[in-house]
Amino acid sequence: MTRNCLKEILVLCQAIEKSAEELYRTIASQTASTEHREFWLDLAEDEKRHTAYWEELLAHESGEVFAHVFDHPEKTRNEMKDMKRLVDTMLNEKRSFADISTLIILGFRLESLMLHPAFCIMFRALKEVTGNQSPEDDYQEHVNKFSAFIRKCLPERAEMEVLGEMLSRMWDHSRELANQFTQIKTLRGLIPICANCKKIRDDAGYWNQIESYLEEKTDAQFTHGICPQCARILYPDLQ
Repeated sequence: MTRNCLKEILVLCQAIEKSAEELYRTIASQTASTEHREFWLDLAEDEKRHTAYWEELLAHESGEVFAHVFDHPEKTRNEMKDMKRLVDTMLNEKRSFADISTLIILGFRLESLMLHPAFCIMFRALKEVTGNQSPEDDYQEHVNKFSAFIRKCLPERAEMEVLGEMLSRMWDHSRELANQFTQIKTLRGLIPICANCKKIRDDAGYWNQIESYLEEKTDAQFTHGICPQCARILYPDLQ
């Protein structure tokens, strides 16, 4: 059930990005300004690359690594289904393609959906499946590109610039959640530890001190002290 659910999530991610590409190409085809048309086509090309990423993941879908990406995959799948319905509604809405403010708000609505933490969590959790290649850095450039377009087109509209700032905040939040989630996942399950020296075996088969392992896998940093029991053994004259 979990693996099938994750496959549904992957399919939905791909469908959402593909619909975004379609919408941006539609906007570009009906935009009179050459500069603006190139911008929307540029966004469409970004979405095309993102769609190819999900397609590559789907090609590896049967792998064991897909088994435990989300704690509650059914909940995530349902959220993605709601997102897909919203994107479909945007595609079918009748709108004026001449009003740049309306188009920017439309783009903001669409981009905000694709900044859902589930996207970034999957970028992090499944990097090894695609040779450590993922759209995570591309997403940052994508958001920056959108924000710059708003500032250039509507410099006098401070309320519109807020949209770009909100996208940046949303992306930062999603990345932080993904970072925390993957760290928690790393420390779950069975961790091979030596019964004698307490070293931990990593994924490559090397044995590391426990503090080295945790510092590599998390943001934790260690400082050293001596517990009372060891102090009595090591420094009996100080007792």
